[in-house]
Amino acid sequence: APRIVIAPSRNSTIICAICRLFSAARGMIHQAGIQLHQGPGIWMLGIVLMTIHLLRQARMINPDDPQGALTLFKSNRNAGLILTFFLIIDRLVG
Repeated sequence: APRIVIAPSRNSTIICAICRLFSAARGMIHQAGIQLHQGPGIWMLGIVLMTIHLLRQARMINPDDPQGALTLFKSNRNAGLILTFFLIIDRLVG
């Protein structure tokens, strides 16, 4: 039987690399929280929501759309705000 080989597209390769970077960043932030003896708390929800936001960005990226890439880059601020908000709430509540 003939083999069908599907080569990854340029977009899927870029998206896969971005997802791996975001996953590594989430892991480092989580590890930093553990190292700072945060313990489990509301801040972990912030990491989950930030990760969802970043993965959504990775799915939406189109290397052939510079304006869309700029918009997604500017929305990285929201990822930082999400985590910061939950860190502050965790400190106020805990």
